[in-house]
Amino acid sequence: MFKAEVNRLSTLHTPTRQIKSRADLPWVTHEIVKLIRKKDKLYTKLKRSCSHKSHYTEKFKQLKSTIQNRLEMHTGHT
Repeated sequence: MFKAEVNRLSTLHTPTRQIKSRADLPWVTHEIVKLIRKKDKLYTKLKRSCSHKSHYTEKFKQLKSTIQNRLEMHTGHT
């Protein structure tokens, strides 16, 4: 009885809207997805850091540039 009620409420209140991820795009390869995740983690470290901000900022900018270059290479834009 309890389990059935929990399932009913879960179904009722769980969002059903689907979102499209970057991984679904044909030009976003597995390698690019890994680089994007790495960039996102680095951004979090950058925002939390007080002492090594310049180090993280430089690495973040380099990684962002690498991702943009790879995306341009796969889409054919220059």
